[in-house]
Amino acid sequence: MRRKLEMISKLLFWLSIGVITGIQVVVFYSVIMRYLFRRPPYWATEVTELMLIMLTFLAIAEVERLDKHIKFSLIIDWLSEGKRRIVNIINRTIALIFTAILAWEGGKATWLVYSKGMKMPSLLRTPLFLVYIFLPLGALALGIQLIVKLLDELREARRENP
Repeated sequence: MRRKLEMISKLLFWLSIGVITGIQVVVFYSVIMRYLFRRPPYWATEVTELMLIMLTFLAIAEVERLDKHIKFSLIIDWLSEGKRRIVNIINRTIALIFTAILAWEGGKATWLVYSKGMKMPSLLRTPLFLVYIFLPLGALALGIQLIVKLLDELREARRENP
């Protein structure tokens, strides 16, 4: 099970790398068209914004799996290993609650814009659910990673204090 979750997390991360490449291509194309040909693409800004949203939520689970989120560790570094583990358990529990709310509310918002056929008020008229869908998917993947990490922390705490 853990191996499958890791594969999903890595797949989402590699998709995010593809999105970064796509952003670079779109921005490069946009600059060339704007400054060399004086014909800026009307769609480039919107597509880049959508890809930035995708990037954020596709990569978030792998960043958690690798434990590479930004941390404020000034106080935590002074704690003993046992107390540090307790702080990690509390932090991951709070993050899991927040992520569950984010996934639920993001899913509701995605369903709402999908069911009403809402589109972005732009020239492309992009369906909004294509923007919103990455929020609950990323939150779900992050939540799964948080559960795995939380269970690992609890298992380690139990080993230390039988």
